[in-house]
Amino acid sequence: AAIVLCRHATSARMETSCTTEISPAVRDEVIRIVDSRLEEYHADRTGKPDYALGSLGAAIASIFSTRPYTKRPAEYVPWEVLHWEHFNTPDVIIKPGIMPGECWAFEGRGYVAIQLSMPIYVSGFSLEHTPKELTPFGHIKSAPRKFSVWGLSSLEGNDEEFLGRFEFEDNGKSLQTFDAIVSEKAFHLVELMVETNHGNVEYTCLYRFRVHGRPAS
Repeated sequence: AAIVLCRHATSARMETSCTTEISPAVRDEVIRIVDSRLEEYHADRTGKPDYALGSLGAAIASIFSTRPYTKRPAEYVPWEVLHWEHFNTPDVIIKPGIMPGECWAFEGRGYVAIQLSMPIYVSGFSLEHTPKELTPFGHIKSAPRKFSVWGLSSLEGNDEEFLGRFEFEDNGKSLQTFDAIVSEKAFHLVELMVETNHGNVEYTCLYRFRVHGRPAS
């Protein structure tokens, strides 16, 4: 509904305030461009291509020594686990979906290498967690807090390059975007290390991680 209102508002303003200043052809082109940008943003909320998206060919290359969370405590069951019909595999983080439980849960620090859909010059990352409003207790203690990212040419090589250390704010938006350290290299792999979360002592839940940039060729 919001995107439709934006379209109508844009069109109305162009009609009432710009008709004497620009030609109908220019007005229509401006409306077309605005409409295109709104569609692009609405499609994935960032307006940026995601080269870590599984449906575009990206894949989980390794989780290294990360320990998946598979416990079901006897005294209580974490609210996220209540929604797991099966324990989610790591590839859930490169798929759309942020409803409670649509995440990869792990103990302690989490490491994951993602093979991107193509080699790219990395410009940034987006990390998304289920909104507080969708959680029964109104908090997201299992959300990642501090995390770091490296660019890699291969899993076996020693040419990894540090692309930045970031913090996901629990009082911020459910989708947060971060700028990478500029590199002259193009990478086909990125490694994500989740260092801490927002207070859950048992596990961290990673919903979706995106990688932005431009193709190497």
